[in-house]
Amino acid sequence: MFKEAKKNYNIKLVDKACQDQTGADLYRIIKQLEPKLDKRAQHQNMATQEAEEETEKIAESFAEIFGQNDVKPTDAERAILEEELEDIQAKMQKETKPNFTERELEQAIRKANMRSAKGPDGISNKVVKTAYEIPLFREYLLQAIKTYHTRRQISD
Repeated sequence: MFKEAKKNYNIKLVDKACQDQTGADLYRIIKQLEPKLDKRAQHQNMATQEAEEETEKIAESFAEIFGQNDVKPTDAERAILEEELEDIQAKMQKETKPNFTERELEQAIRKANMRSAKGPDGISNKVVKTAYEIPLFREYLLQAIKTYHTRRQISD
């Protein structure tokens, strides 16, 4: 039953696409129905495989270099390394991230796509972009983001 409904749906799509003078709809449907003809998808898949192979080669190289038995530190070297590691961890805990600036917020708002779907909060980018033109909203939004980041730094 499902296969029959899908077949009928595809036939309707093809009929509709055949009425398109430009042929763009037909081309899109062909790519959708026959993925082998979609060169972009093939290229992306090939690039992914190449990246995975490269990652594996790098991992093997690291294993060869750092998996050697003669690289084990002496007790004195181990004590120095542990002390340096503690210093780095202490510095990382004291270090604070810079505040989120109004300029960064403005850039993010400007880059937001007006036609994208609503987020999990149910608010679309169009609403945010429109409301961002109101100075009071801009101030409240920036303060909310700063508060969120501050609380997140504390919990981390």
